[in-house]
Amino acid sequence: MSKAKEIYKCHKCGEILTEDNCRPCNKSYTNMSFMCVSCESAMFDDLAKIEGRYIALFHICAMLDIPIKPIVLQDVDFDKIEQPFITYLNLLQEKKLNTKKGKLLGFKDGITDLRGLFGKSLSHSDFVACIENEKKKIAEEEKKKQNQGGTDEQREMWGTGILYKPQDARIPMLMMTTEVYDDLDRVYDNRTSSFKGQDLTPQQQSVIIRICKKEIIADHLTRYGATKQAAEVEKSISSLLGDENMRPKDKKPVEELRLDALVLALEEAGLMENGDLLTYDELIKVLRDEFVKSKKYNYSLDVADQVILDIINSMRYNADLPYIQDLPEEFAPVDEYGEFEPEETEREKENKRFLGITKVNIVKSDKGEN
Repeated sequence: MSKAKEIYKCHKCGEILTEDNCRPCNKSYTNMSFMCVSCESAMFDDLAKIEGRYIALFHICAMLDIPIKPIVLQDVDFDKIEQPFITYLNLLQEKKLNTKKGKLLGFKDGITDLRGLFGKSLSHSDFVACIENEKKKIAEEEKKKQNQGGTDEQREMWGTGILYKPQDARIPMLMMTTEVYDDLDRVYDNRTSSFKGQDLTPQQQSVIIRICKKEIIADHLTRYGATKQAAEVEKSISSLLGDENMRPKDKKPVEELRLDALVLALEEAGLMENGDLLTYDELIKVLRDEFVKSKKYNYSLDVADQVILDIINSMRYNADLPYIQDLPEEFAPVDEYGEFEPEETEREKENKRFLGITKVNIVKSDKGEN
C-alpha cells in the first residue's frame, strides 16, 4: 500500500490525522507528528500544572522534536495567554523560525540547555534575558551579512568569503562582494538561457555554478594581466562542459520544421482539408472517430447526474439552503458524443439498491427559487 493511501491516527485520542489537525514532522515516517495538535496541547497543559509553562514548553519541545526559540515570545505574556502551546507553534511558523532552507527544524536546532534558557534559578527573568540575547545575535548576524554583501539567496547559492586566492601576490584576492554576486547571477542567466526548454539535472546545475565562478575568476585574472592563468581557467571550463556534453557542438541536431510538411501531416490525419482547418464540431468528430477507439465511460449518464446533484446539494448545505431532490435541467449533462452507456449497467443497479437511491429526475428550473 502506498503511503498516500494510508490512514494515520492520533496515538492518544485515535482521531484521523490530517494537515488541518496535525503538525508536520520531517523525522517521522509519515512526515507528521504521532499525535494531533489538540492532544499535544493537552499534554503541555498537564505538564504546566506540575512544573509551570516555561519548563513544560522545554520538555514538550524535547519530547516532540520542536525547536526552542524564545525570541518568538518577545511580545507575548506567556503566563497569561490562552492555549500557550498552540500559540507558540503558530508564532514559530509566522516568524519562519521552524524552518531553515526549506527544511523543518527540530529540538537540536534551538536552545537545548535549560540553563541557557532560565539560568541557574530557572526564573522567568532569565527567559526574558535569553530573548534579549537572541535579539542581539540576530542583529549581529544581520550586520555581518550586510558587510558581506549580496542577498540571502545569493550567499546561499554562491557561498561567502573568498572566491579566489591567487598564487601571485601581486594579484589581489577575489572576495564575494555585492558586485561579484551580481556578476555571478548575470553569467548564470546567460549560461542557462542556452538550455531553455531543457530540464537540467542537479549535476548539470552544479557544473554551471562552477563554470560561472571560473568565468568570474578568469575575468579577474585578465584584468590584472595574468592572461596565461586566465587561459588555463577557461580551458578547464571547456573541459567541464565537455564532460557533461553541454557544449554547443554536443547538442543533438534538431530536424528543420517545414510548414508544408506540417500541413500535409495534418491533412493525412484528417484534421485539415485542402489546407484549411476543420470546424470545431468537425474536429471533435474526427478526434472521437479516429483517435478515440472506445467509449470513455463504462456507466450510464445517470451516474453523472447523481454526482452533479450531490455537488449542488453540498453547495446548498454550505450556504444554509435546503437540499433539492431533482436536478435542474440546465445542470444536466447531455451525452452529445455517446460517451456513456445507453442504459444502466447491472453494477449500477446493484449499487443503487445497496445505497437506496433511484434514478435522478430532471426538471425545468424554477428561477424564483433561492
